[in-house]
Parts: sequence; C-alpha cells; structure tokens
Amino acid sequence: HECESVWTVDVCGDIIVTGGNDGCVKLWDLNKRIKQGKGIRAFVVPKDPDPPIIPTSSEGTITPEATTSQPRKKQNKKPKLSGQLICGMELYEGHKLVVATRAGGIFSLDLKLDTWTHHKCWHDNVISSEDKSKLQIDPSTGTCLSVNPSTAKYAIVGTTEEWLVVCSLDSSSDLDDQYSNAFRCHTHRPVQSISWIDDVNIVVFYARGSVIWFKMEEKPVPL
Repeated sequence: HECESVWTVDVCGDIIVTGGNDGCVKLWDLNKRIKQGKGIRAFVVPKDPDPPIIPTSSEGTITPEATTSQPRKKQNKKPKLSGQLICGMELYEGHKLVVATRAGGIFSLDLKLDTWTHHKCWHDNVISSEDKSKLQIDPSTGTCLSVNPSTAKYAIVGTTEEWLVVCSLDSSSDLDDQYSNAFRCHTHRPVQSISWIDDVNIVVFYARGSVIWFKMEEKPVPL
C-alpha cells in the first residue's frame, strides 16, 4: 500500500485482504505467494458519493479584524491521498468482498468478475432501534464492518461513538430512501470489531477490553 497505515485486515482460508487510507484493497494469496512469488491483486475502491452541501450563514462575511490581523505562517502540510480511507471490510463466500469507507460509501466486489457494486450509504437515513428517533451518524467515525454469514444481505458497521449500524447490501435503488437501524450498549467506548456467532448472535469488542454479546432482534439487546 502506498499510504501511511493499513486500517483493516481480513483472512479467509489462504487469502489475506488488506485495506488502507489509499483507497486500495489488496488480496494476498499465500499459496501462490510462497510457491510462485506472486499472488497479489490490487483493486481501487470506487469513488465515494458526494457529501450534501450545507450552506452556512457565516460564509462570505469579512470582519474588520480579519483584514487587519497578521497573516498566518504557512505550515508544511502532508499531501492528501487521492483514495478514500477504508474503515472496514470482509471477505465471504471465497470470492466476494464488502468494503466500507469513512466517507459513508459501502461497496461489494465480485472477485470472479472483477466488478464493483454500489450500495446505499451506511450512514444515511439511520434511526435508533431504541426509540425510533432519526440519528445523524458521522461517517468519519466508522471503525469496522461485519457481514451476516448466512444471507449476506446486510452488514453491521461499528463506530467510535459506540453505534452499530445495520445496513442493507441489496443493490436496488429503491432502498435509497429506506431507513437503516442502529443500536448500541451505553459503554461510551469505541467499537473495535464485530464477530458473528451465528445468524442471530454477534459479539462486539470495544476499546479498553469490553466484550458484549447481542441477539439480533427487532430491538437488539445485550445478553
């Protein structure tokens, strides 16, 4: 990866998948790598959807202090990477990969066809499973992703604000206006990883060692 850090890693059999903040996913085939010195495939994640433009009343205003203040010294900033930051991904069925980004995008890649599919943004139209209130989820808080092991029709994205967002992996455009559900356990700690025990039970690992078991019902509750 041509980036400062690798954010997420997943393993499925002899395949290792890595994703970084360069917007690139790499697949490492250990058998081919050991026997032939090859076996690395790289895929660039599709461009994230454009964020909504929110006008502010302070734009375009100039105060007297702004015109008389001393100019700031230029700071040497690191060049921004052209790719987006991948916050979570998972390989399933041996040839399908789901990727979530910190701009809200969620995509799936068919490794046999080398084709990407766009899904509804994981942070859009989210309601709380607790009281059905609408939530404003900041996509830059995304930390991890896990796909339902049986149907693979939905995934769960964890955030630094302890929310667990259930997002559909259906590619139908009719889902754009539908709501996703989110739930949490009030630990006030970031979600670090999510593991499925079976189709209806998940284990969530939080920062500072907290581990909580949830049963996936209409209103998921910790056990």
